Amino acid sequence: MLCGWDTCSAQDVTPNDTMGGTCGFHDERALHIGVQLAKGGKHRRALECLSPLFSRDSTSLGAEQRLSLAYWLGKVHHHRARRRQALEVWRMGMRQSTSSPGFHYFLADAFIRAAMQRQSTRDYARATTAYLALLRRSDEGLAEQEREIVQKHLRELALILPPRVQRETGVRFDRSDFETSIDKKSGAVGTLMGWWRTQDPVPSTRQNERLFEHLRRVAYARANYSQDGRLDDRGKVYIRLGQPHRDVSIGMPNQETVSRVSTRLRRNEFWTYPHIDQKAYYLFVEKDPEVFDLGGVTDLFPPDMMPGRKYLYEMETVLRELATFHGDYGLPSADVFDRASWSRDNQQYGLGPDPIDGPVRGFVRKIEDRIESVDQQNAERRRRRVPHVYSETSNEYPNLAVASRVSRYLTREGHTRLEMYWSVPADLLRNTDDMGAGAGRYNDGYDVTFLTTLLRRGENHGRQQ
Repeated sequence: MLCGWDTCSAQDVTPNDTMGGTCGFHDERALHIGVQLAKGGKHRRALECLSPLFSRDSTSLGAEQRLSLAYWLGKVHHHRARRRQALEVWRMGMRQSTSSPGFHYFLADAFIRAAMQRQSTRDYARATTAYLALLRRSDEGLAEQEREIVQKHLRELALILPPRVQRETGVRFDRSDFETSIDKKSGAVGTLMGWWRTQDPVPSTRQNERLFEHLRRVAYARANYSQDGRLDDRGKVYIRLGQPHRDVSIGMPNQETVSRVSTRLRRNEFWTYPHIDQKAYYLFVEKDPEVFDLGGVTDLFPPDMMPGRKYLYEMETVLRELATFHGDYGLPSADVFDRASWSRDNQQYGLGPDPIDGPVRGFVRKIEDRIESVDQQNAERRRRRVPHVYSETSNEYPNLAVASRVSRYLTREGHTRLEMYWSVPADLLRNTDDMGAGAGRYNDGYDVTFLTTLLRRGENHGRQQ
């Protein structure tokens, strides 16, 4: 829970409190001043107050105060672009957390995010422990700021939960008000803990690789696809499906196509996941500043754009580029290209009215309706064919052959005993380059515990395991 000195205002700090460069007061007062300086954006002076307290590991501070000290000192380092030092301080704070009865929600959240953003493999196990501790405390009575931290993690978790678990726990993602909560009367926390255990792709390892993957995706999405603490549609798709195979901007300069730049087109990103399904592609359009929502082709154009020749030529450019990246746009692109070519020839040579499609304005309206229909149909196919969640953890470990051995023994009583063993051939357990490439994201070596099972067939031919 938040302590009283966490809720004080910066007005409590007097000029005399910060004179002299370092704090000469007792530890609690120095902590209070340092926290207020950090909240007020005076990070250099806050560092001067908090660093001596942290370096001497003051015993006069209580357990919760020491955790708060670690959080704020790490935050000051983070604001001063000292990311490595921030992670080190938060790491030490989490070590203290495991040996004390207190729990600091802000410290745990900051450590998880920093460890995953820096892809610090040495911290993965501690980060997942902190994350599960947050979930276990999600149904407790929390202060408002603590509840916001827990809700953020629950919202991101709700994106990947199957409908059954959502119903059992009450953890759902509400797009309209961006709120989520957990059912406190249904054993929801235990259900979530059990569900995460079932997601472990390699139970014989000490880590839950799927949980690592989720936390890495969340950290990346928060850093790149959020505005004011809220994920846009890119962040939601990224958490569900991971890194796209291709990420381009339609009608803008990019590395794969040479197209003229439109000053009227909205900023956008086109993601494709052909390794998941041919229908797994998404067009995100910036409808609000820095917020990209899932949209269609016509959303790329501003609503005040008149349906004339200029619009037709812009549509031609957009569809031609989209057809380069996905075949679903091939036929509309060909039709618009034919009509745009005729329009250009008509402008140059005066061919007269088009006897088939009529005026350009009418054709543009028809092609808009057609493209919107195509987008709706493809969106429905995506809902049916694309998995709600896709994980790459099963691809990160090599497929190992299985070796077996059968031994038959004659007992003193004259009975036959049959023993069967199976495991992985010993020559495959070396740390080869291929294995290191798959497992190195989590460990320095390939750390898998192999289970050998023994079957005995006794005198009654009963099977014992």
